[in-house]
Amino acid sequence: MTLISSFSGYCETYFDTFETLCSDISGDAPMHTMFRRDAEPVKCPFKGPFLFSYTKGGSGLNRCGSPKSYLDSCSDNHRLQLNFQACIDVAGSESATEELQCLATWSEGSKNYLVAEMNREHVYSDESKYRCFVYEKSGKGDNRTVRMAQSLTASCTGLWSPQEGYRTFDLEKGELRTC
Repeated sequence: MTLISSFSGYCETYFDTFETLCSDISGDAPMHTMFRRDAEPVKCPFKGPFLFSYTKGGSGLNRCGSPKSYLDSCSDNHRLQLNFQACIDVAGSESATEELQCLATWSEGSKNYLVAEMNREHVYSDESKYRCFVYEKSGKGDNRTVRMAQSLTASCTGLWSPQEGYRTFDLEKGELRTC
């Protein structure tokens, strides 16, 4: 078994069971985010199609919303494809496609989390592959919206709300397209 401990930047490979790994962690130890390499994917927590606007860089300013970007579910319900559009007046916006494979979802109080393995250009290490998202859904059917924030690193640490993160997304139900 290999776990990727992103917070401390190393891979823990010398343990027999998860119980022995966890028993070595003291109660007051700082929290670490760990991702299981080659984990079985899970059903993604929402299903496209969605149109979305996004911000990049954590400030929440410089929203890229025209033209709208596009998110869709792929043929299986374990992946999402994000098709980013560049906005002429927004520095750092770019046309790009990223695929997310959903690896874990959970709720913590009123917050919902998603861990995904990213498939995009310039992914050379485990650290650049895995990302955490916090999201909230509202509405139903054609009125469905999702607000979501993405972590900068392979960690959920510091991801407090769907309005604050390395990238933030405002998704609204859109027309059906294909991956």
